[in-house]
Amino acid sequence: MWRELYTSACADSAVTPRGELLALEGGTVRLCGNTFGRFHQRVTDDEVVALSETCARLPLVAELHLEYNEVSSRGATALADAMRNGFRSLQYLDLSHNAIDAEGANALAAAATTHEALSTLLLRSNPIGGACGPFMEKLLQSDDRGQQ
Repeated sequence: MWRELYTSACADSAVTPRGELLALEGGTVRLCGNTFGRFHQRVTDDEVVALSETCARLPLVAELHLEYNEVSSRGATALADAMRNGFRSLQYLDLSHNAIDAEGANALAAAATTHEALSTLLLRSNPIGGACGPFMEKLLQSDDRGQQ
């Protein structure tokens, strides 16, 4: 089921499915762009859109490691949309060292505020700036995702 959904989402996003995702049976996805094997094959926004659509329809992934890739606010927003629309299994999300600005960080913070399973959201070394302060503040102040 996963393979078919992921392949279809990749076709919709006009990207080639990654072998390690085609073989996924759940749990952890590690697509870190700073490894020798992936340095010239970093994850793009289009790939994140396909992965997000798949995870929203079949939430098997608990940990998603996408640090050191080419993910911008477009990819971050796709993940946030998936988190609000079915991707309830996500517990750990690392998007460090990408190209996510305040728009993407705000979308992720808003989605994380009501996402009961997510316990870790890493966004270090992204060009977020100060425009996401209120959204991050709300996320940090929330107890039990949405309960002030």
